[in-house]
Amino acid sequence: MWNSLASVQRFELEDPEGILTSIPKHYATNMQHLESFSITWTRVKSLPVELFRQGLKTLSLERNQINSLDGIEKAVDLSNLDVSSNLLKELPKTLGQLQNLTTLKISGNAVAELPANFGSLNRLSTLDCSCNRLSVLPNCICNLTELKSLDVGNNSLSELPNGLVNLPNLEDLQAQVNQLEKLPNGFGQLTKLSSLNLRKNRFTEVPPQLSGMISLHTLNMKDNNIRAFPSAIPTLKTLILDSNNLEEIPEELVKCSNLQMASLQDNRIVTIPAEIGNLSSLRVLHLSRNQIDEVPEDIGALGQLRHLSLRATQIKTLPNAILAMSELVKLDVTECPRFDQDLALAYENGGLAQLREEMCRQNDRATTTTTETVQGNSETTTDYQRRSPNTVDSSSTEAPNSGVAIVTKSKHKTMLWTEQDCNFIRPTEDEADEPPQSHQTPENKNSGDNESRNEGVAIDDCSTRAKIGRERPPIQPKPKPRKVDLPDT
Repeated sequence: MWNSLASVQRFELEDPEGILTSIPKHYATNMQHLESFSITWTRVKSLPVELFRQGLKTLSLERNQINSLDGIEKAVDLSNLDVSSNLLKELPKTLGQLQNLTTLKISGNAVAELPANFGSLNRLSTLDCSCNRLSVLPNCICNLTELKSLDVGNNSLSELPNGLVNLPNLEDLQAQVNQLEKLPNGFGQLTKLSSLNLRKNRFTEVPPQLSGMISLHTLNMKDNNIRAFPSAIPTLKTLILDSNNLEEIPEELVKCSNLQMASLQDNRIVTIPAEIGNLSSLRVLHLSRNQIDEVPEDIGALGQLRHLSLRATQIKTLPNAILAMSELVKLDVTECPRFDQDLALAYENGGLAQLREEMCRQNDRATTTTTETVQGNSETTTDYQRRSPNTVDSSSTEAPNSGVAIVTKSKHKTMLWTEQDCNFIRPTEDEADEPPQSHQTPENKNSGDNESRNEGVAIDDCSTRAKIGRERPPIQPKPKPRKVDLPDT
């Protein structure tokens, strides 16, 4: 029966119930052509030495209870080794003999240090030693010149070795959840580094060395103590600075002209600078849980913006520029205690589309005119102005003994009334030929009101109709109005 295993090249075993506690020796001795061996979710603590032999290229042992890798140096052809989530406290001192190793994953163990000959793994391109107990990285790491991805996150590192800057092919560095306060001198020499994760460390500023990096696209420095952004990073496309101590959006940040996603949530930012419009490539902007109380019209310059989050800020309203941002598809203004109630209700009921409609209605109410009712004769006012007699323009005729003048225009004539004596002046010259408006009976008065109301309807940009203002109560003249004849001008 065991002879049937002789031709097996790939062996995979998954035991989620944790029944298996050991690998039978016969498995190892009879699989003569084995190239890939994988067991996961078992209670296996060690492997038979016979398994580690020439020809084995891939060894996947994640999520077991392995506490020893003794004899692994015999697997001289091994290129991929994954022992993540086991019970290892140390790596074998002979690990450096695996000269063909290209991928090594030891994440989720209790390893306190890397072996002294670790630098001999000069073909290694991926190294994941996150979630261990490392307090220092050996400087021999600089010998791993083929390394492209390095993950040392969730350890106890207080610094990165200076030799790290001599890794010419490094593209991705994950160093989150450590105790780092600065980067090594010469860090900018990592010309191929495109992604850098420094989340939850002890930085007080964005490291100035990053400004000269020519390939850096993604920077995550969430959960630090950052107060400053001293130098722009021109190549940056994604920036995450959530949960820091920024009191403003830094001037150098808005010079990162290629930025496509910026997240500055949970800071102490009070204002959005007008220069925010310089980020013309920005598509996502998160500013939630700050002290921002106003959004500038300059945000309309962000023509590519698709997602804007202002959640839990102090804003009261939104700029009209929001109406013209055609690419914007998601806007979050929830949990804003000072936000306009009508806008908040519109957003709650219909999202961004209904919010925009309500903004249009509010704009119409702010710019359209009111209806003036004088002695029970309501006329639609399309140009309403309150002015002193000294400021009446050339199209109006100034009344004697007038205090504040009210200019009203109707379908037939333009009239100027004074608050002091409600004097009727006369129509303007271009309307002089119009027939005077006769006294309205209740029937034709209603008709005139309907006509006025129809004239007072405006169509906004969102194709929403809104009535113009409210009708004012009739003005009750003190004496009987008297006609004042004025000389022709």
